[in-house]
Amino acid sequence: MCDRAPENNAIRRAMDACLPRLENEADFERMVLKQVRGEIQVKKKLSVGFVLVIVLVLATVTALAAALLWEQQVIPMKEIEQIEGDYMDWPIGRKEVLIQALIDSDNIAENSDTARLFDDATAEEEKHTIADQLVLTLTGQTDTKEITVDIITYAIMGSEDTWTPEQRVWWQEVTRQFYGTQGSSDTFVTPNGTEPTEAEAIAIAKEAILSAYELPPDALDEIMPVADLYVTEQRPEYRRWNVQFKIFREGSDNYLEQVYTAIVDENGEVIADPDISMPSVAEMAANRKALQGTAGSSVIDTYMQYVKQAGNVSFQFWPLELKAEYSQDVAPQVRAIVQSGDLSSLNNGGVTDLDVIAFSSYTYGIPQANDITLDDAFDIAQQTVMENYQIDSETVALYDSCYVYFDITNSNAPLWKIVFWPSYTSAEKFPDGFASGQGNLRYKIEINSRTGEVTKAEAFAFQALGGDLEYKLKLY
Repeated sequence: MCDRAPENNAIRRAMDACLPRLENEADFERMVLKQVRGEIQVKKKLSVGFVLVIVLVLATVTALAAALLWEQQVIPMKEIEQIEGDYMDWPIGRKEVLIQALIDSDNIAENSDTARLFDDATAEEEKHTIADQLVLTLTGQTDTKEITVDIITYAIMGSEDTWTPEQRVWWQEVTRQFYGTQGSSDTFVTPNGTEPTEAEAIAIAKEAILSAYELPPDALDEIMPVADLYVTEQRPEYRRWNVQFKIFREGSDNYLEQVYTAIVDENGEVIADPDISMPSVAEMAANRKALQGTAGSSVIDTYMQYVKQAGNVSFQFWPLELKAEYSQDVAPQVRAIVQSGDLSSLNNGGVTDLDVIAFSSYTYGIPQANDITLDDAFDIAQQTVMENYQIDSETVALYDSCYVYFDITNSNAPLWKIVFWPSYTSAEKFPDGFASGQGNLRYKIEINSRTGEVTKAEAFAFQALGGDLEYKLKLY
């Protein structure tokens, strides 16, 4: 029995960190390649600087080619991951398949190590060591526990913000295939010529942002824009660009201090989009102005006072009453800060606190007389987990540290939310460990508190490093 102490894709994508993008001008690349191949007669001696540019562009072309080749390998590798669990538990044959895929996609060079790996005379233990070191070197990780196909993909392709819109469409399709659609309110699409081009949408968004926030004309000139073309379930034929200008703390490529966002629709109009909970640029600018010099800077301090009041336990284990009080007191301020785009006041210990954003994305309350009880909700949730995911009562009992919420975000259909989570003591009883196979899975059940109907059931994998905002939204 659990210890019962008691979506938002736009927010997630506003928080995702990015690396500075190396611009890739296709015409310039073709010109350089023609010169290298001798198709263009070079009349003057190339300067050292131009030679370096050529080398840099060719390196970029090579990296892009390697990324494209890896895209073809991702789904087969993720299918292996689903079968075998975490990379660290893969049999050597599976690891060899992965290394061969990385060689075929030009992301690992064939050398004496790879030769020994594929040599039948090499001992299996040594093969594991070689494969592990190759993957660790590629990803920059230090422990095989952290290796996943996703980590490898980001190591090869860089942050999603540096990808082309087509690559982000592809990745969203991949992640939905394996993880579902939790937290995703929009679906990325590729341009079809009926909407403004990406460059046009960025220019329209930039002008609107500069005007609304009363910024100098050159304020965004050095900021890399990221634009995603999307549709939503509510309006599947209505194409919109989500354009973001992200500003990072000086000297950092992952400490996001603020983001300017504008939605440009297929008619070239700057709009608010309730489908993804995105206010208009004017409203976001007004929110930011209202927060400047007000309580916004003390939000984290107020949150920490609640933590102390709860006995220094995490939000998941706060009493329902305290969660409800927080939802009325602090959560609206957090949502206003996120909408404003200036995230600096959500800095907690040197980084933006994604958990505060995640649990502030919902509104919590207290069950009333016409709501089913927590005991009844838990019984329904437990039965749903056993039936939907084919696990027995003994295994369900290992999930003894559940998270319980009463969500009144939609006041007409409040929800009991129960996340099945094992304590570390119980996790040791899973035959394949805490982070592999069954021990790596968590379950979230949402129940209409008025009818007892299960409105959502989801299984998802535990992420050891805490995960991004999309993952954290699953926990609340």
